Amino acid sequence: QQNHPGVLWGAGAAILLLMACLLVLLRLRRGKKAAPQSRRDDGLDAFETLKEMFTVAAASPSRSDYSLICIHLNLDRLGQLWGYERARELFLHGATILRKELGDEGILTNCGEDLLVLRRTAEPEGTVQWADGAVQHIRDASAVGRYAQDVAAGIYPLAVSSHDFEHALFHVRQCARDACREEQSSRLCGSELCRFCQERWNLLDDFFHALERDEFQLYIQFFVDAES
Repeated sequence: QQNHPGVLWGAGAAILLLMACLLVLLRLRRGKKAAPQSRRDDGLDAFETLKEMFTVAAASPSRSDYSLICIHLNLDRLGQLWGYERARELFLHGATILRKELGDEGILTNCGEDLLVLRRTAEPEGTVQWADGAVQHIRDASAVGRYAQDVAAGIYPLAVSSHDFEHALFHVRQCARDACREEQSSRLCGSELCRFCQERWNLLDDFFHALERDEFQLYIQFFVDAES
């Protein structure tokens, strides 16, 4: 011990780091039971909690077990048909169904009109079945189910190459919308069909970089009534 103090300190630090990682992952699997204050009044978790847990899961050796799931409800069309208060009720109804389906095995929040789930499963391929079942449950349990394009899921496995949260969020939301338009229950990010999402992402990335470099010029063309 006197001859190798550095080795002991290093081993102790490694053990502490491993314990910290295990505690964080345990918190994720238990659905944040240790932090109920992050649960909102509507039963959804805080968006920042999902972002934090995504970062932790993406950095863990078991990241291939995790998936980010987006359940998109076409609230704009539903609001035009039945009113936006009714559309909001359907949104909360969908959140209630997902909370029951999810239990304490993940995180549930929203980003705009999309419901977001971070979920871990022992069999990653089972995530698609889970998402399809959740979508069908929402369709069957409400008037949303009259049209298949009213609700669908996008699935972003953390096993894919990019672990940037904003990139993953963009892709999973795009896949959910594409699935809605094509009347599918779900679409898996990273498939051949997902190349269009990457093209949109690249275009959006170029757009914001162009804004930062002042590559856009603004022109205003006024339209007036010649008689007045």
